[in-house]
Amino acid sequence: MRRQSVLRECPELVERFLEVGVLDQFDPGRDLITEGAEDTDVYFILMGRFELRVKGNVLGERGVNDMVGELALLRPSNKRSATLTAVDPSVVLKVSKEDFQALAEPSSAFWKNVAEVISDRLDLRNQMLPNANERPIVLVVSSGEAIDVVREIETNLGEDGTIGVEPWNKIFAISTYPLSQLKAAIDRADFVIAIMRGDDVLVSRSKKAKAPRDNVVLEFGMALGSLGLDRSIMLVPTDAQVKLASDNDGLTYVGYKENDSENSLRIACNKIRKHIGDYGVKD
Repeated sequence: MRRQSVLRECPELVERFLEVGVLDQFDPGRDLITEGAEDTDVYFILMGRFELRVKGNVLGERGVNDMVGELALLRPSNKRSATLTAVDPSVVLKVSKEDFQALAEPSSAFWKNVAEVISDRLDLRNQMLPNANERPIVLVVSSGEAIDVVREIETNLGEDGTIGVEPWNKIFAISTYPLSQLKAAIDRADFVIAIMRGDDVLVSRSKKAKAPRDNVVLEFGMALGSLGLDRSIMLVPTDAQVKLASDNDGLTYVGYKENDSENSLRIACNKIRKHIGDYGVKD
């Protein structure tokens, strides 16, 4: 504790924090702080390392002699702004906001150290996330016939407000948008979901097959070029035998059933939500 950066020049506070604090152990993979949570405890890391993520992006680590959760001291009504997950077996000293403020209030040297830490961390965050969306933005593209599926996705992914869903029919007029407008929407998004329904009939080698609309294939191709494989998602009806390109290696796709769309889309959206959580907003 005496080596904590914020406690330098404040030896009188070390014993006080040890008296009121609670020791807690963290196995790898366990979250110490979760982005969006409303708890206000402050932690001193005594052993181990924690990965720091903001909006799904890894910004670094916090380790021995670091204090974390300090923004709760200044903005107790705000939600947590980052997630900290144990990388190694770790030990922390947890101090409640109320105990922390009561003990530290008389020490101007301590608050000066805290202010320096907060300033440095906010500067680093701003440098590493200069243009990131506040939450992941998902553009959903489809044929006009698949609007009901688009609405289900909007409901399931956007219900809690942590993901922004932009359905194409609310951004563009049907069949009248210019490619420049589509490109701008893709550039603004963190992910694109293309609904690959079999709305057209394709004749190949004298055989007929259902296939996605050309415009949906084009839009998905533009998303691949702009956002990459991991951020371009195909939503494919698995019970409709839709003909897709033969080379799908590396593409991200999720299946659903047209004959049970409500339930299967809920499951599909849960998979997509996890995928979005893994990748977060783009840099």
